[in-house]
Amino acid sequence: MTRQKVTAIVILVALLLVFTVAGVYAAGKLRGNPVTISVDGEAKTLLVKKGATVQEALDQAGVTLGPQDRVHPGLWERVAYGASLQITRVQMKTRFEEIALPYKTEVNRDASLPKGQTATRREGRAGVQRREIREIYEDGQLVSSQLVAANVLREPVDQVEVVGTGPERVVTRGGTPIRYKKAMEMVATAYDATYESNDRWTGYPSALGLPLEHGIVAVDPEVIPLGTRLYVEGYGLALAADTGGAIKGNRIDLFFDDPAEVDKYGIKTVKVYILE
Repeated sequence: MTRQKVTAIVILVALLLVFTVAGVYAAGKLRGNPVTISVDGEAKTLLVKKGATVQEALDQAGVTLGPQDRVHPGLWERVAYGASLQITRVQMKTRFEEIALPYKTEVNRDASLPKGQTATRREGRAGVQRREIREIYEDGQLVSSQLVAANVLREPVDQVEVVGTGPERVVTRGGTPIRYKKAMEMVATAYDATYESNDRWTGYPSALGLPLEHGIVAVDPEVIPLGTRLYVEGYGLALAADTGGAIKGNRIDLFFDDPAEVDKYGIKTVKVYILE
């Protein structure tokens, strides 16, 4: 075969290929435009008619848009050959939350308290605020959060504390100072473990369940709460741990181990110190 014939055959084959590709392309153009739609995490490819709008392409693909969804390109643009359409799902949500509003602490001076002593005059209480928050999600991801409204359901109550500036309250026992927070005069009597002092309660422990011994005293719990540490003038350190039928109001009954001490004590007016 001559060189001329070979060249002619090669040219003929090339022309056939060109015409074939052109025919396929033309046929595709006649059938429609290929379009890729990205939505809900998936990519859908389909052919749409020439001149179709984006809305028509979405209708053909069965894609329904929500009221806040975004489309690129716009719905009424014509679909170009091989176009890629991007759908962004947009959701707007409203949520409510309650948060605590912190209270402030007010500190005042009080000359009625010993210097350095502190006390709480009013307990603080946090307030409550209800917030309305609008959130925007795109394809399931939070992209913005906006405070829409805030209403106070309960105002905070400030705490009030006082710091003492008055003289120290100290009573001395055997040369040792004992700090106290309150002093009061009381009518004091004495009792022991005998039947004469305890009647039907003989043999029982104190009202707090402690054994009767020197230092246990009976009080009116409405005046001095049980468990209060005391210093009783002329008696010493004591614990309010017992009660008695006749011990009402501003009265105190002091326990002695020896009945002779009870007879000797009688009735006295004494100063009682409530210890810190």
